[in-house]
Amino acid sequence: MAGVRLFTAVELSEDSREILRGLLLKAASYSKDVKWAQPQQLHVTLAFLGEQPEERISPMVQSLRRLGRSLKSFEMELGGMGAFPNLNRPKVLFVPVTVGMGKMSQLAGSICSEAHALGMSLESRDYHAHATLGRVRKYGTPGPAAQWLQGACPARMKPQLVDRFALIQSHLTSKGADYQTLAEFPLEAQGNP
Repeated sequence: MAGVRLFTAVELSEDSREILRGLLLKAASYSKDVKWAQPQQLHVTLAFLGEQPEERISPMVQSLRRLGRSLKSFEMELGGMGAFPNLNRPKVLFVPVTVGMGKMSQLAGSICSEAHALGMSLESRDYHAHATLGRVRKYGTPGPAAQWLQGACPARMKPQLVDRFALIQSHLTSKGADYQTLAEFPLEAQGNP
């Protein structure tokens, strides 16, 4: 039986998306050696849940809805430029989360705990909150695009309120991944500490 590819993410604010849209358009003129992200699909992944049987979606939605109601909203800010494994020989180019990283990490960890409780086996890796801009087609070749992006990415973008996260299905096509939001999970409004 075929499964569905799932991940959870925080969508970017329209302000951040517009800034990154402009950067992506310009960066694409510098390098064809990078598969650039589609601006409308920019997000910060919380947890990649992998391929799961369809019957797991409903229990996961219920679990994530409960989780969202138990957590407070918080502010997140993106800024600067990063790369995996590093900027000298990048495979992935991204804009890191610079404010709210601890809260993003806690949210990602809580989602992984919920997934494990439902019997999902997830890959184990350190969490680094970021918005992926592009994936290098041939390791270490983005050259001018990566250099230009390092100077062009604003050190700080306008903060955004993280007041929800989403469960997203990823459909792989010949043109790349296509995303479909299956459910959104509001977080409780910020209260007095």
